[in-house]
Amino acid sequence: MSIAKPQLRNLNGMFMRKVIISGIAFSLGLGFTIWHLICIPRHNRQLEYMKNADIYKMVEHMCSKNLLQSCPQNLADRLKEAGKLMEMADRMLITNENITDLLPYQEILNGLERSLLETYNHHHRPVKDENQGLIVLFFAVIQHIEEVNEEHQTMTVHGFQYLLWNDEYLSWNPEQFNGVSRLLMHSWHIWKPDLILYNAAGQADDSIRYTFYQHSWVESNGRVEHFPMFRYKASCKFDFTDYPYDVQSCPVILGSWNYNLKELDIRPLDRKPMLNLFWEDEKVIVSGWKVIDVHMNVSFWNAMTDQERSQWPPEEEHALHFPLIYIWIKMERYAPHFTISVLLPALVTSFITVVTFCMASFNKAVVLLAFNLLLQTVLAEDMLFQLPSSSASIPRIVKYFAFNLTATVFAMMSLVVIETVRHDGHGVNHCRILETLWSCFSFRRSTSSGATVGVETTEDPSSTDTSALNKENSRPRSTWAWRVLSPNSDTLNVIKISLAIALTTLYLIMMIAYLR
Repeated sequence: MSIAKPQLRNLNGMFMRKVIISGIAFSLGLGFTIWHLICIPRHNRQLEYMKNADIYKMVEHMCSKNLLQSCPQNLADRLKEAGKLMEMADRMLITNENITDLLPYQEILNGLERSLLETYNHHHRPVKDENQGLIVLFFAVIQHIEEVNEEHQTMTVHGFQYLLWNDEYLSWNPEQFNGVSRLLMHSWHIWKPDLILYNAAGQADDSIRYTFYQHSWVESNGRVEHFPMFRYKASCKFDFTDYPYDVQSCPVILGSWNYNLKELDIRPLDRKPMLNLFWEDEKVIVSGWKVIDVHMNVSFWNAMTDQERSQWPPEEEHALHFPLIYIWIKMERYAPHFTISVLLPALVTSFITVVTFCMASFNKAVVLLAFNLLLQTVLAEDMLFQLPSSSASIPRIVKYFAFNLTATVFAMMSLVVIETVRHDGHGVNHCRILETLWSCFSFRRSTSSGATVGVETTEDPSSTDTSALNKENSRPRSTWAWRVLSPNSDTLNVIKISLAIALTTLYLIMMIAYLR
């Protein structure tokens, strides 16, 4: 069967297109392969040369000083020679002083660090004798007080610590390392004291988040200096008894969680913690509190009895005690407006209560006392709004406000009683009632005959005029009780003045006791 000419032409066209596409793809692949084999190694060699420029210079210098048996002539040989020198520097097998003098300082430090950490285990205490205790010296610098929360009774502080101890596995001979006697190492490569915040109020990792990514200085004799940054949110116990002039001391309690006193002895340096606040004029006052002092002491906590002691425990009890470092931050409330908003109104309302006893107008005195009660109620509500809700003890200012309110109510009742006695028949009605009550205790009547016992009669009782006797008995008797119970205007004034003096004395006592 013969193929038509149009179909043959189509087949030839498709074949030619496939041949052309295959040729282009083969050419691109061949070109990329040639470029990869020729250009990239050359580029890598240039980068390697730039990266190890110091090594090349050192090789050239060693060749000029005839310190090498055979000096490399081409680039490949120099690369091999540089690799050998770098490997020797890493393992610190070079003992020739002429060669160590020519090594870069950074390579010497890298080799020193690798040699120290080759067999080092940072999970164990750095002591060779298991029964030997490790002494760690502690110092703290407070740089910033972020917040003082009175409601939750917490305090957030920032700063850094200074820790000093001796690591027996981090020592070397400086002469073998071109005189290097001090090395800066990553802190997570070496052992560190596991200090945690015992009175933490936040998450557990808040105490160590800022201490993990730090570095430490290591000296050739094994002395290690560590400067961890910290952010502590410590819980406090505030006492608002002297509000609004209270002084609070909040501790930051630090100690080891895994090591007891026999294994780890944490001691404070012979100086108080440093308060180095940034922008000291502004940052010394935080959240209405002014930092006035920072001091530190050590305590020993017995894990068995859950008791603390400030004295050094006996040696046989070291395994039961854990040393705790207390950093005390002493603060006083800084609120000048409290003098105007709390203290001054309390004194003014007290003065108004006393003054009402000296006023001649009863109506004005009662109106003034009523206004005083209303004012005290508003002031007490405002003060309770400002008072911390977590106050365990009643502040003295609250007790004074309660006494002031009670004294005002007592003053109002006293004035009402005195004024009632003064104007209600000059006290006759009230005094008749009291006189009747008094007569019940002063005179006894016969239950059988109805005659009054104690009244002498010479006549027969049956012949006595009953109406005359009743008239005689109904007459007011001039006794001392009647004179006392029937006060005149002068006596009432004396009573008012006496009440004013007594109330003033009580106010002075309360001011001395609660507002000092």
